[in-house]
Amino acid sequence: MNREHVRVPVGGGEGSGSLLYQLYLIAGSLILAGTALGSYLHPVFYSLPATAGVMIIITGFRGNPATEEWLAGMPWNRDGRDQAPMN
Repeated sequence: MNREHVRVPVGGGEGSGSLLYQLYLIAGSLILAGTALGSYLHPVFYSLPATAGVMIIITGFRGNPATEEWLAGMPWNRDGRDQAPMN
């Protein structure tokens, strides 16, 4: 498997990972955390994996995930040119 395209997030534009891997990280985290919390604390936490599942299903049907658009706007995914200077 060729892993040359995988980048580790380092806090800015060039070093951030691809949006698809970030989406996998968010969905996987929601599924793992929701399952663990639902099993040990309260069944209401099972809504987290359900939300991640619905997010993935909607992404498959639409073809342009809203989550990916949201991730693209995050500061670590910007190249620095469109950010306001810090005072």
